[in-house]
Amino acid sequence: MFKQIFQSNVVPYRLPNDWAGVPTGIGLQSLYHPELVTPPRGYAEEIDRIDGMYTSKVSTANSQSTITIIGWTRRIYWPGWDRLYWRFDATTGVFIERGPNLASYYDYNVYQSTDGSVWRVRIGGSFVQIDPQTTEALAGTAREPSEFGVAAVYLPLVDRMNNLLIAATSRHLGQPMISVFNWTTGAHIREIRVSGPPINLMPEDGHRCWVVSDNGILNLVDYMTGQVLSALKDPLPLGNGVTYSWDLFTRRLLAFHQIADATDGACLSRVTGYYPVPIPVKITAPIPLRAVRAGRKTSVLCRTYGDTGEGLSAGKLGVTVAGNGVLAAAIPSPDSTGYTTFQVSGLAAGSVGINLSLEVL
Repeated sequence: MFKQIFQSNVVPYRLPNDWAGVPTGIGLQSLYHPELVTPPRGYAEEIDRIDGMYTSKVSTANSQSTITIIGWTRRIYWPGWDRLYWRFDATTGVFIERGPNLASYYDYNVYQSTDGSVWRVRIGGSFVQIDPQTTEALAGTAREPSEFGVAAVYLPLVDRMNNLLIAATSRHLGQPMISVFNWTTGAHIREIRVSGPPINLMPEDGHRCWVVSDNGILNLVDYMTGQVLSALKDPLPLGNGVTYSWDLFTRRLLAFHQIADATDGACLSRVTGYYPVPIPVKITAPIPLRAVRAGRKTSVLCRTYGDTGEGLSAGKLGVTVAGNGVLAAAIPSPDSTGYTTFQVSGLAAGSVGINLSLEVL
């Protein structure tokens, strides 16, 4: 489970008069996307799609880092579109600035890596490092998919410290797999099966990453060993204008949720931050480990688990016993895998009812 702990300002849209040097007051027939300024709408742009999101160690008055979103807009003035970045304070969520995304038509989504570097995927499956402040491609950093023995690299995560590339590639297109390569030689090292076809890779620390799958499940993966350490449900549904990123500095999940604009055209989309918190959501039915009999104690088993079926030790279990039985001892806390065993004593011939409740702490 994820607990919401942060929310940024909404992305501010510009008004028709905010473009310096652009004539205003011209008829709607002369505008690109006149629907944007058709009453009751009045803003001169709207978000079209998002290419990615990342954090940078750039200090502000309130924070040690900033959040950058890169995407496209539709606008009323020529050429009718824009490629921009928007920057927010990572502590307060206050909007800082916008600027031009210097990508070309051949450049697509951006992804962050373990050292904070940002990489942009290009047409043909190659990828290149960009300056996180200017968004300009850095000379001499481009890597071709053929260097790794594949036709295309779709999701690159670069770990220079361990000399690795973790990626989703054409090798397993549409399959629940990611691959690990030697960064220098391009040699394939291992494959890791995850919960679903990956759509994003996010560095978590020096040897682990989050894998966002297209089925709404997040896997925490140790790519040095190939182990899947945990599985959590995404806090926001995918396929609804949601872009995820992991904040390397505050260690929280960031989600940019692109939602419909307000009636007057004002943007309502913003960045939300979440912290992974193990919260049990269900309890199994109580299972007597042997038949309840009058005059003897019977152990009863149950399990608490989270939203993806993982056993969790969090929470306080409550037990009530009705009919011809009583609780025989104090209720222990769930163990590390979510199992709890307690005892019920039968009093006389008849029936015994056992009811469970869970207090989420």
